[in-house]
Amino acid sequence: MGIDSLKKGSLIGPGSSAMIGLLHGIGALIGPDGGPQCCVPAGIKSLIGPGARGMGPQLLLNPEFTLRTIGAEAIPDSGFDSPAAWGAGGNWAIASSQATHTGGASSNLTYGSDVLTIGHCYLLSVDLITYTEDGDIEFSGRAYDGNRSFSGATGINTAYAAATGGSSPTRPTIRDKNSTTGTAVIDDFSNKEVTLNNWAVVGTRGLTEFLIYDGDTDNVRIVSGGPDIGISQDIGVTGSLYYEVIIDEVDSGAIEIATATDGSLVTFSSPGAYSGNITTTDSTIILQSQGACDVGADTINLYKVL
Repeated sequence: MGIDSLKKGSLIGPGSSAMIGLLHGIGALIGPDGGPQCCVPAGIKSLIGPGARGMGPQLLLNPEFTLRTIGAEAIPDSGFDSPAAWGAGGNWAIASSQATHTGGASSNLTYGSDVLTIGHCYLLSVDLITYTEDGDIEFSGRAYDGNRSFSGATGINTAYAAATGGSSPTRPTIRDKNSTTGTAVIDDFSNKEVTLNNWAVVGTRGLTEFLIYDGDTDNVRIVSGGPDIGISQDIGVTGSLYYEVIIDEVDSGAIEIATATDGSLVTFSSPGAYSGNITTTDSTIILQSQGACDVGADTINLYKVL
């Protein structure tokens, strides 16, 4: 069963006393030792329903990372009303509140002031009015954690990214490249900071440590060059807890559930669905990098073992 098939819901209803056994179409939920701990059908993100015998209610708010807050516009001239506010490279021109690139040379369209905070997550949006070029146009890795193409997709195009680009991470940038003919016309370019509801940031965000709260996949991407970076939430209780975690993707390294007092409690280094028990003496639960990593987490459920 692919991780993409795990959806929101609960397998065990109120008062249930046991895990469900193997059924047709059921995939394995993996324990910390890599072996199957119990089984879940496609479409399930939780084995424990409210009031399940031996377990208390869900302790975390926003456990599936679906709730985000979109902040104010970071670019004062997102509508291209002031051409002087922009650094328009070769073949770019700004007029009549639109930015136009004419095919013939690869070049950047960069806002001329420092308006992004390094390491923070942003919702990028561009209104592509016309695209007849034969090359590529993208939210540029010169400003963000990687290139994100929107070539040919006229209308509103969006992406979630961190301001960690190598050349100008504080200045929103679009790059048009490898175009020899045609034109690209942009009506609006927006960058708005994204925060994750109910969770606090752990560690210091920067060029190599950052978090992406992706609204397209409803996951949290945790990236670190080594130092701790992650998210935390005070659940108000300690002691024996039952966890369920879904890891979407692992490009490198691992992440962990930890507390500041107890240290690392369990580690996840491969995509999959995991469950098990942990014991804490600290009520603030942390989901964070374990050394250098690039990992996408989809869900973390926590229940008090009664």
